[in-house]
Amino acid sequence: MSVAALVLGIVGIFLSILFVPSVLAMIFGFVGNGQIQRSGGAQKGRGMAIAGIVLGAVGIVFAVVVLAFGSYSFHFGTNSRY
Repeated sequence: MSVAALVLGIVGIFLSILFVPSVLAMIFGFVGNGQIQRSGGAQKGRGMAIAGIVLGAVGIVFAVVVLAFGSYSFHFGTNSRY
């Protein structure tokens, strides 16, 4: 789960127009972190789970910024009056 979270977090950064990889990175990161905590530290990968959560959050923020900027430039970029 932690590896999947990390990979999806990285993919979510590069494909910032899509919310899906970033949201999945956060979900897998939280699930992976929970599994590691329940195992009592026997499993490894806590850092990858946290990195997946952080990259997922950054990917969501990037997606919101890209969509906001795109809609703003589409609205005001097509009209020369503004």
